[in-house]
Amino acid sequence: MKSMKTTLLALSLFVLATSPAFAVPASNDSAYITQAGTNGSVTTTQTETAGSPNTITVNQNAGSFDETATVTQAGGGNNSATVTQSSESDEATVSQLGTTGTATVTQSGVGNNDAIVTQEAGSTIATATIVQNGSGNTGNVTQTGTTDTATVEQTGRGNFTMVGQDAASTLASALVTQDGVSNSSTVVQSGLSGQATIDQVAGGNAATIIQNALSENETATINQNGNESLGSIEQSGSFDTATINQTAENNANITQAGAGSNSATVNQNSGGLTNTASISQNGLLNEATLNQSGNRNIADITQTGNSNVATLLEQSGSSNDLTVEQNGNFSVVQVTESADTNTASITQTGDSHSATLVQSGNGNTATVGQSGFTAKFADVTQSGAGNTTTVTQN
Repeated sequence: MKSMKTTLLALSLFVLATSPAFAVPASNDSAYITQAGTNGSVTTTQTETAGSPNTITVNQNAGSFDETATVTQAGGGNNSATVTQSSESDEATVSQLGTTGTATVTQSGVGNNDAIVTQEAGSTIATATIVQNGSGNTGNVTQTGTTDTATVEQTGRGNFTMVGQDAASTLASALVTQDGVSNSSTVVQSGLSGQATIDQVAGGNAATIIQNALSENETATINQNGNESLGSIEQSGSFDTATINQTAENNANITQAGAGSNSATVNQNSGGLTNTASISQNGLLNEATLNQSGNRNIADITQTGNSNVATLLEQSGSSNDLTVEQNGNFSVVQVTESADTNTASITQTGDSHSATLVQSGNGNTATVGQSGFTAKFADVTQSGAGNTTTVTQN
């Protein structure tokens, strides 16, 4: 076992190429540190327990000021860390306590960025990359699983990203891209082969993706291009797909559980504002697609069972309220609300029901209830104003 700690303070142009402590033939550990700025601080710690090589490379580059880098390697070996900082008052902290981990931090821009990579004891073949360009951004990646990959790219000011891949996580992949001001992203992965992608442009957006333990091959994507939108996805099944597309000031939530292969999409990206959407799926092979292009619309979709379909849900007017509940199997719902202040509620209990609803006038109310295990069919169209329709099929 070999322990080494080197602390460097650069008050002016300073280059460190070699040190006797870095040249121990028994372990082949390497540390290459170059500081060409002012007031730079580097701390490296290598504790070799298995005789395998670790590599540390730190460059804080010409013109940098008051940069701080801390790298610790104390795991099973074959860890590699690279830190490059070219601005002012950035901080990079890398802790590698597992085996065969790779960590890369690059920070360029105005400064005061904070990057943290932690590859915990027990992690194996973890890969983490944080790239930040701007000011006051924070990227934090923690990995404890096997063969996980996390990439964080942030440009702008005051953005925050946290990625956690825990001990149950295997072959997980997380990609977070933020370009703007004060965006926030959180990704938590605990299952097998989960894929999580968040892309945010503009300011004040918040996105959360959670892929729980025992989940398998889940795919979650949140795209936010605008200001002040909220998007969240939680998955606990297998082979589910969830997608949220948002522009400004919208709110969407998708929850998926059960046997798996469910598909859910919320589109709030056609210029509408302050829309709210919720899709909950628990079962197998359910499909739901909701498009909200108006303003102040509310939609709540619940699917419990197998092979239910609600893929043609359109709210292009304003202040409409839609509730769809499917409890059973093989039922189909289609809804179009193209005017304002309409209310629609569709409940299907049992199997093989079909309901189609079109409201093109204002202030209409429609309620459809279908139950039983014999197929029921309902078709409601309201084009005037202030109409009320109730359909009950047992």
